[in-house]
Amino acid sequence: RELSKGNDERMMVLRAVFLSALLSTTVAYTHWMVTEDGLQPKDESFFALKRPHDLVAFIHQGQEGDRLETMRRKLLKRKQVIDANRPSYSDDKLITEEDFVKSDPACRVSGKILSRLDLFVSTMLPLETKGVRPEDHVGPVPPSTSPLLRPNCSATPLNFSIYAYEHLEGVAKRDEIPLPTELGLKSMLPMAEYMMDFGHRIATALSRNKTSWVLLNLAGIYWRIKGEASNAVECVRRALEYSPRRHRDVALVSLGNILHRSHYSHDAAVVLEAAQEISPNLNIIHFTLGNVYAVIVAALVMYLFWSFL
Repeated sequence: RELSKGNDERMMVLRAVFLSALLSTTVAYTHWMVTEDGLQPKDESFFALKRPHDLVAFIHQGQEGDRLETMRRKLLKRKQVIDANRPSYSDDKLITEEDFVKSDPACRVSGKILSRLDLFVSTMLPLETKGVRPEDHVGPVPPSTSPLLRPNCSATPLNFSIYAYEHLEGVAKRDEIPLPTELGLKSMLPMAEYMMDFGHRIATALSRNKTSWVLLNLAGIYWRIKGEASNAVECVRRALEYSPRRHRDVALVSLGNILHRSHYSHDAAVVLEAAQEISPNLNIIHFTLGNVYAVIVAALVMYLFWSFL
């Protein structure tokens, strides 16, 4: 009887296990499949590589996955902050971008959302912030019959200098980098309204005082407006060499603009951070550096996602 009772209990356990297996659903998934070319990952698998022959990409795939997961967690935290600070709307109303811009204090100050901002807008550090009037340093307005000169900063001697930033790729390739014209600078410097006169006045004054940090900076602005990167960088490098340290941020902001607008934004961040160390309270430096970082972060996000295509 005891043996029969034990068998009955075992049969009851087996029936329970069998019923549990029928009632529950389990789905198995494999990331791999066998093809004529051998073992291949499925297209929807995160093991799928655009370049399966690339061993380095395969080795670093786990690291890239971890970076994406870290980014996902950061975005979720930002979403939580946004949700916590969003204005109170009725549950049946969808919060639009326009609603958020109108209610967020930072958006109200800027007047625009980030995607609509020009992150490559030209900036300069006015010499007036250093107590300098440009008009006191340039030459006179040339007569209408006078041949017009252009600033030649290469005539100013420049030996090897740690302030020349030759180690930055954008500076080293100054003869190759493209630089869009920066016509917006003309509105920041009234004497630049008539460019031919402006260039001549700088050139004549620079011929008499080749090491003037004020004139070298103005020459850099002239070539930035003209969109000639090589000449602009040559002037700015010399301005960095001959500027007193407390005024070196003027040239650094110019150089940061040239590099950023030439798509060497990482190099631009280096020189703009140096400018920030000199003048930590000047808004224009923070504004320019913020634009640079916004471009760098956007490029990094795109790289992380494109690397998995």
